[in-house]
Amino acid sequence: MDEIISQLEQWLDAGKAAAVAIVVKKNGSAMRPVGAKMAISADGSMTGSISGGCVENAVIEEAQACIRSGRPKLLHYGVSDDTAWSVGLMCGGEIDVLILPVKDTSADGLDRTVIKKIGELQETRQPYTLLIKLDEYQLGQTCILENKAGKLDPHAAAMLEPEMIPHLEEMIRTEASGIIEMKASRVYADVGTPAPRLIIVGAVHTTISLVQIARQVGIYTILIDPRTAFSNRERFPQVDELLTDWPLEGFEKVKVSREDFVLLMTHDDKFDLPAAGAALQAGARYIGMLASRTTRERRLKLLMEEGFTKDQVETIHAPVGLDIGARTPEEIALAILAEITAFRYGKLK
Repeated sequence: MDEIISQLEQWLDAGKAAAVAIVVKKNGSAMRPVGAKMAISADGSMTGSISGGCVENAVIEEAQACIRSGRPKLLHYGVSDDTAWSVGLMCGGEIDVLILPVKDTSADGLDRTVIKKIGELQETRQPYTLLIKLDEYQLGQTCILENKAGKLDPHAAAMLEPEMIPHLEEMIRTEASGIIEMKASRVYADVGTPAPRLIIVGAVHTTISLVQIARQVGIYTILIDPRTAFSNRERFPQVDELLTDWPLEGFEKVKVSREDFVLLMTHDDKFDLPAAGAALQAGARYIGMLASRTTRERRLKLLMEEGFTKDQVETIHAPVGLDIGARTPEEIALAILAEITAFRYGKLK
């Protein structure tokens, strides 16, 4: 579950008042993207961030005021503002930050019911969109939608002008949060998508660090290895799913898709080759293989003998990981996750 939602649930369960701050718009070189969030409690505790540290203190103070008043607030921070120096926003960027007090119950605002629903959707890896009104007299009104096949839930109609619906459907399709503005109405759409899945074949030493780092950067991890001496919860307490199956059986259970990242880590042909073939057949988004250049060439040749084309097998990243001179298992894991991150955001093909 997302750390912001998890923290808000904990505070609410403990009877603590809280608020959430969301970057709803940015211009220039602001450090954090639209959709970045920070949870703030009445006593000033916080989780998450909305900038590189520039405006957090100012936003915490504003959030505490919103908690006391029970009213939301839309703030703007930029270098041209009188507050720019005092809050430290000297990077040249501008951000609009929406602060919403989280109430125990609310007719149309952000409350315990909405937070719980988002938590459930995240826990079950279901896409959703949180719509929030930005109009002055309706600021903070919310509606949560379950995204099904990229289509708009009919319950959103009351919050949107008809002309806004195609824009929202496109944002859902492209997984892009932002403001929809039409005539005199403005709505912020916070598009929530399931964390990407990293399917790892091989419970080797490097995989321990892979799982730890992947979790820190918001990637959902699945480990497949039939060798229970290596593949167990004692060694991998943080992995999201652990399957003690052979790769083909495990792939069938988790239903490898075109959105998945796959890593083949065993150094053993009887594990890695069938997994590579299955990942290629599924059209996995990324396939990485821990192998020397010699092993890579031999394995690609074997895959082509099984009927895969040269173009198909050459999409496999091997030796896997960016060349950062990694030596230890922890460094190798860092190099691999760096490559996956670069690939994920279009910096690497």
